[in-house]
Amino acid sequence: MVKVWVQRDKNTSEKIKIRPDLDIDGLKQEIFGKADKGKYQATYKGQVLRPSAKVPQDTTDDMPVVFTEIGDGQTPESQEFAAPGTCNKLDCEGRPCAKCNKCRDWLFRGNQEQWNWVCNWKNWNRDDNKRWCDDDWKLLMKCDDATCTAADPLADAAAAATAADRDDDDDDYLAYVDDLRAIYLAEDARDDDDHDRRAYLDYLSEERYRRDDLYLNYLADRDCRDDHDDGHLCLYSLERLRVSINVKHLREVYNRYSFRHLIRHPAIIYVPYQISTMSLFEQYRMNIPLFFPSLDLLTEWHYNYRVVGERTWSGSSGQFKNSSTISGVLSSDIPDPNNEFDRNAIRYWLQFADFYQWPHIIHFNSIDDLAMKLTNTNLDEVSQNMKIYNANLTTTLQKQWREIFERIKY
Repeated sequence: MVKVWVQRDKNTSEKIKIRPDLDIDGLKQEIFGKADKGKYQATYKGQVLRPSAKVPQDTTDDMPVVFTEIGDGQTPESQEFAAPGTCNKLDCEGRPCAKCNKCRDWLFRGNQEQWNWVCNWKNWNRDDNKRWCDDDWKLLMKCDDATCTAADPLADAAAAATAADRDDDDDDYLAYVDDLRAIYLAEDARDDDDHDRRAYLDYLSEERYRRDDLYLNYLADRDCRDDHDDGHLCLYSLERLRVSINVKHLREVYNRYSFRHLIRHPAIIYVPYQISTMSLFEQYRMNIPLFFPSLDLLTEWHYNYRVVGERTWSGSSGQFKNSSTISGVLSSDIPDPNNEFDRNAIRYWLQFADFYQWPHIIHFNSIDDLAMKLTNTNLDEVSQNMKIYNANLTTTLQKQWREIFERIKY
């Protein structure tokens, strides 16, 4: 037997003994009887407990399981969530609360002191934010039947709050560079100092949290045609080879995401739509292991399916050409960079892409090869090697720029 604290309606909390495996339905039956148990709903830490849920065993006299009588015609479900059509659909796709119309798909798993701290998130300083990033993000847990797509509701709330304080130009920029919201989240909302933003990026690069076993497939809607979906091919290959790795499209996991979301995943798998993107720079600088198709494989994919849709300017609008509009000045043995119908030309110019120039990026020669490398690659070692390379590159670049400035200052 175990002891738990309960509160009936608005009465004083009391301690009762129950079986350790008892669920909420059984607890209601013990307290109110079989005939009346349906008249009450149970809540704990402000969250409605379903009848099949286990009775919490970390209750206290000031945080008991609370039972309240349900009004006529109402059920715990109808009281908990807003009825369809009564409020706007949430961006996170979660179920809105019947009272405040905000997402109610999350459960809090801490004590009263922690709850008070979380409720004061708008006034957090840098230490508070670091505390949240380090471990206390685990205080919020999604319900089993949640529809919310957010990875960190507190991060999204802070992002929306800080974005609302900026002018229209800033909002447009943040809509384009979505990741910047995480930079502001990590600092005091009143502090937009560039040094602080850089400090947060440094903090992210130092801390690679392996919180999630889900691998992200970085593939935008424009990345490839319907007849070539590497995500489904990858999943099929993993299943056929009996490899137990969870891979999903980035946008299947997140409608909106920030740096703090990406660092929770072991690695990112790319099918690039461009040869150079800011996202690639950001993720590489955060030491996130990256998987890319090999040069030969990407050449074949692009030749057959046009996956690198923005390799050329005309290609970005879907107009693939076999030559440049203006004749080139290069030697005859160098192929036309705008020829999308020549394998040799495609391969020649793809080799200069960032992801074929940088070290420690993992290349795969087929989907089966990707599945095996996802299984056998030591990602911690890859991440550490990226970290060393990034640190050395920073030192080298700073030295080079100092020398440049010394030469031009007179």
